[in-house]
Amino acid sequence: MHAQLRLAALLVFSALLITGCVTNAPTQPTAAPSGTITSQAVATTQDSASAASTSISDYKTYDGEAYTIQYPQDWQLNEAQGITIFQTPLTGQNDTYQENVNVLIVPSEQDLNAFIEAALSQSVETAGFELIDSTATTLSGQPARTITYSEQSTEGKIQYAQTISVQSGHAIIVTYTALSSTFDEYRRAAEAMTASFKLKTTPGTQTPAAESSMAPQIVRKWRVYSQAIYYDAGAWNYLDTPATTLLEIRADQTWTFSTSTGTWSIQAIEESDWQKWGVPSYGPTRKLVLNGWNGETNDGPIEESESRVDFMWVIYRVGPPIVSSPGQIQMKFGQTYGG
Repeated sequence: MHAQLRLAALLVFSALLITGCVTNAPTQPTAAPSGTITSQAVATTQDSASAASTSISDYKTYDGEAYTIQYPQDWQLNEAQGITIFQTPLTGQNDTYQENVNVLIVPSEQDLNAFIEAALSQSVETAGFELIDSTATTLSGQPARTITYSEQSTEGKIQYAQTISVQSGHAIIVTYTALSSTFDEYRRAAEAMTASFKLKTTPGTQTPAAESSMAPQIVRKWRVYSQAIYYDAGAWNYLDTPATTLLEIRADQTWTFSTSTGTWSIQAIEESDWQKWGVPSYGPTRKLVLNGWNGETNDGPIEESESRVDFMWVIYRVGPPIVSSPGQIQMKFGQTYGG
């Protein structure tokens, strides 16, 4: 997804816990690419409808499979794996950040309070995280809670208003994301959008259920251990390793990496996967699948022993103008200490 989009899909926040530069060499996969992988408080009570005074009579209506929501006519609609995003228009050359509202539905066996508590417990120690408010409300006529919080990022201080409801075994998350300096400018529009959200049917599972035996080892923060690009023409180079940017795999089946987010699952590796990656089979039997990685679905093998997961790979293709020549990037992730 575009680097300017901060899609906080769920109560969580990328933690920048490691400093320095990591230059470890990859041990697998390194074969020449030949596949076709495509490229990266105080609680009060109110009803969200009463909080939004912005008129929606001239709004457009998004009519999806599971829900409808209204949004301003000049906002841009984008759909990526499991997430629907509504972005504000840029207002000039100096405007480089598009505020947005996004909608995400993920499976959840927890009730609302347990879901929020579990998400917050992983996030309160994140550097720069500030919980601003927690307000009881409704979403599509059912109990919900709006969490307002902020965090520091490379783009400055980012603020979020995230309305969450758990219904029929699914968590529904509607998130408004903006720079703190422009948060109030679009807040009423975001509140009106959230108030207009109507669930049509019982949500379908948007992401495959994780294998329960593997999930505890996967749900954590991962550092980039190494990354390299293998050009179609035959040459290859190591790439700078972002030592302070972590891949966070969450229990709600969402992930974040810098300003990108999406959903994840674990699936069995098939023979076609090795062909797609252009790597000979060397032992792993399961793969990590990241929906929304660079706007599409990408994956890579999981290296594990009987008791732990040691490394995970994300293998994807890139081309101009991101790089000078088309090729394949192989990113290897290792565990963070204490994470």
